[in-house]
Amino acid sequence: MRSLARLVVCVILASSTTLGDDPCANMTVGAVKNGTAIPKIPMNAFSTDIRVIILNKNMTIDAKEYADEAMKAGALVMYFNGSRTTLILDYKNNQVYTFGSQAGTSDKNNDLCTATNMTADIDTQLFGGSNSSSGASMPHMFSTSRILQLANNSVMIGRQTLDSGIPADHWSACMHWSQMNSTFRVDYYFTVANYTSPSGPQPVPAQAEVQGITTHPNGTVTKFHHIYQYVNFRPYIDDPENMLNTPPGVFCLQRSSPVKVPNLKNSFYYQEEIIDPNLSDTSELSIWYNYDMQLLRYDSRQAPITTSTTLSGLGPTPSSMTSVQGCNMPLIRAIKSAA
Repeated sequence: MRSLARLVVCVILASSTTLGDDPCANMTVGAVKNGTAIPKIPMNAFSTDIRVIILNKNMTIDAKEYADEAMKAGALVMYFNGSRTTLILDYKNNQVYTFGSQAGTSDKNNDLCTATNMTADIDTQLFGGSNSSSGASMPHMFSTSRILQLANNSVMIGRQTLDSGIPADHWSACMHWSQMNSTFRVDYYFTVANYTSPSGPQPVPAQAEVQGITTHPNGTVTKFHHIYQYVNFRPYIDDPENMLNTPPGVFCLQRSSPVKVPNLKNSFYYQEEIIDPNLSDTSELSIWYNYDMQLLRYDSRQAPITTSTTLSGLGPTPSSMTSVQGCNMPLIRAIKSAA
């Protein structure tokens, strides 16, 4: 698997009047001669908050990104137009799990999760589309592990202070995505050396600006211009097992299961405890099963409920019950109540 220590960039195609026909024209004007190379991100795991400003769409998108190379997994949580979409990237099984919910609600109330296979080259995978929880069209998300690779051809422009007040070193690079027939310039801003960020003194991404054009099959050209602000870039993930997996109870259509359901033996025995918090009730079960004899027996024992006035075994004393069932025999049940 290619390194997951990459930036995720959201690209929405939108018209622009500030960009010329060649987004990479004059890119080297003012470049630092023999400038230093763009910093590497050596972290095997990271998390960051991203604010995406879509200038020509008059919108802002907030996202949280997580990546862990050891777990071979990544995640992107995107907040847009009152809804939330989560993408879980499972590199072990070559699948992406996508689900969404209304912002501010639990993932347990999300829309049905769908699983899609990654392409052979994850760098070209396009995510996003419609979101049924809000009825809005979600921005498309690109897995862009090529960005920092292509940034090796970047040129250093110099040092400046961002609007946020952070001192940053500035690099520019020109890129092309053949799959989308898009050419764009990316301006990278990394914190200067020894500036203390949440990750420490090493340089980390602070901002990126993307300006480009896409040529469609009918020959029309669309222009886009976006700004990405990276906040709280950290070399670790809080609770990676939770952040890089689908929430409990979420079912994903078409999800491949790497672990098969084990085959049970022809006969077995087990015990279980059932807790009903609504009734403050607890019961115990002992179960025997024999496939060859086609018989099932279960013994149940229920704790007393002092407020109950029924005579169905739920009275002020514990009760127990034994049941035996067979495919070719009637149900046999014996009820015993403890004194």
